[in-house]
Amino acid sequence: MNTHRGNQILLSAALGAGLLTLALAFAGSATADDDDDDDDDITVVYPTGDPSDDVPNVQDAVAGGGTVLLKATDRDGNPTAFNFGQVFPATLQEAFDAREENSVNIRRSVRIRGESLDDDWAESDDDNDEDLDDEVRTTLEGGFEPFHIVAPGIDVVIEGIDFTCTRYKAISVKTGDRVVIRNNRFGKVTFFQTDSPPPFFPVPRTFGIAVADDTGQLISVGTAEITGNLFDLNPDPSPPCPLPEDAFDPDPSREKLGDTRAFAFIGASVDGTVIVRDNTIRNTARLGVNFLDPLGKVEVRDNVIDLGPLAASRPLGNLGIQFQPGFFPPFDQEGGRALITGNKIICSNPDCRGIAVGDTSLPRTARAIVKHNHIVMAVPESETPVLPFAAGIELFMSNSVVSDNRIEGRSNFAILVEGDFGDGVNVNLANDNRIVRNKVRDFTPLSKDYFGLKLPEPVDYALFDGNDNRLRDRSGTVCLGGFTGSSGNVVKGGLEVVVGDNCQ
Repeated sequence: MNTHRGNQILLSAALGAGLLTLALAFAGSATADDDDDDDDDITVVYPTGDPSDDVPNVQDAVAGGGTVLLKATDRDGNPTAFNFGQVFPATLQEAFDAREENSVNIRRSVRIRGESLDDDWAESDDDNDEDLDDEVRTTLEGGFEPFHIVAPGIDVVIEGIDFTCTRYKAISVKTGDRVVIRNNRFGKVTFFQTDSPPPFFPVPRTFGIAVADDTGQLISVGTAEITGNLFDLNPDPSPPCPLPEDAFDPDPSREKLGDTRAFAFIGASVDGTVIVRDNTIRNTARLGVNFLDPLGKVEVRDNVIDLGPLAASRPLGNLGIQFQPGFFPPFDQEGGRALITGNKIICSNPDCRGIAVGDTSLPRTARAIVKHNHIVMAVPESETPVLPFAAGIELFMSNSVVSDNRIEGRSNFAILVEGDFGDGVNVNLANDNRIVRNKVRDFTPLSKDYFGLKLPEPVDYALFDGNDNRLRDRSGTVCLGGFTGSSGNVVKGGLEVVVGDNCQ
């Protein structure tokens, strides 16, 4: 029996489990001002660099709703970061309790905006403006989960903020009507772990943005839009984070960060529409964009994802975009629909997948359209994948379309389609798909062994244990076979069907 699915479920458990305690609103002396020159609904908050002031000041301002402007400088015009502090939980409960210390809870409609010094929000009478360059932006440093959106029926906009040295999730969305997170920068993460047993948090992990509940329970949003953000969770060079010596890791190196479960975006069990568009994602050790059990509509469009050379320990590898229904119970719900289009994904680590669709052991009904993506498998000539399913596109789903994608470079497969593993449970998972007009002429396949399934030669397209699929391309090689075999598949165009051991 093949262990691929079991490994995948364990390796992709990004969220863990455990009950989330809603954070309490902070009290304290505020340094937030009403900006009477512009609008009575705008509240201005200046950073102090002290968590005991910055967290409650922002919380008080956000609790009033309207528009909140977080300044890039202190009251004297000196560039200063909002300091949300650092916590180092040893247990799962301590981790959740940490939200009461350094998270801002958003329970009413609000627009939270940062500034850059040439922004319209900058005060024209600030004598120090001319001494500061345009790159000075509102910065929020630290925090376990700096912004926590926890109220139904609210509209929230968070924009123009630089996040750095965050421990867990920079922005967490639990519910809302329309949530827009745009034009922010998500920088170095410091990750966290506790001594809790699997599948809680024994492994270091962190997220830029999470539209999810820690337990995988269903959450509801009207629309969540993640647009125009920059994610670089392990930048080179790596800036220092002000962590105490007794931290889990006082200041992790790039190599150590590159061996953690870092996700730029994750959405799990979301009933609603989620749009991830026009973002730039770099140096993500585990996943760029990850959807687990979406029940609504998903759109991943026009993102640039350069995963970098570092990745979680083999055989984990990293992954550009994943759409995975059938991960959390209940399993009798109909899955969502995904459109993944116009993205450019660069894989530099040999154990990488550009796009994975399905990737589950349960045949939950769902559908995906994957089209017009450009995937570069930039595996160095001196390296080969250890991960058997390393591929430009991995499809483990039925009734879907993979079309007009361009895949180049080196990996085990350009497109890998997987169905029944022959164990009597994982059946009929990759049927009735259309895989057409993809371009693989600049791709070099590497694998002749898929979990012990011997191939006579490496192939561009592998269709294992899938039925009634249609494949068409101008060029490339195809293996139709698997552990139980494939039937009813139609191959057209210039594709060459390889015949031999385990290839029909």
